[in-house]
Amino acid sequence: MPMGLALAVRLRGEMPAAKLRAVRELLGLTTDGRLGDEDDSSFGHRALGQDVLLDMYRHRDAEWRLRLTYRDEPPDAATVERCRLDILAAAERLGLAVESVWVSPGTRPGRTPPPPSA
Repeated sequence: MPMGLALAVRLRGEMPAAKLRAVRELLGLTTDGRLGDEDDSSFGHRALGQDVLLDMYRHRDAEWRLRLTYRDEPPDAATVERCRLDILAAAERLGLAVESVWVSPGTRPGRTPPPPSA
């Protein structure tokens, strides 16, 4: 079964090893990937319950994407909001620019634009 997307955040900024380590620590992510790896490499993830995952990927040298995905049932709105706030706080603390934030319409009321392009 394909994964659903509940939250997508795109960050921009240089990520030397110390900053990458700090992002992982602030968000509780694993230490997947290395800065020398190719683009689109996974740089960490965290399980937030059964079939709910927060993960971080590098898209380009200084472009980073964090996603909250799920397999069957979307996470509740409180979980999505907590992840959103944690990511934004980590970005601010570490001097990373927030380029976009997308929240699934299924996890908050109101109309939401489509997710950022891959």
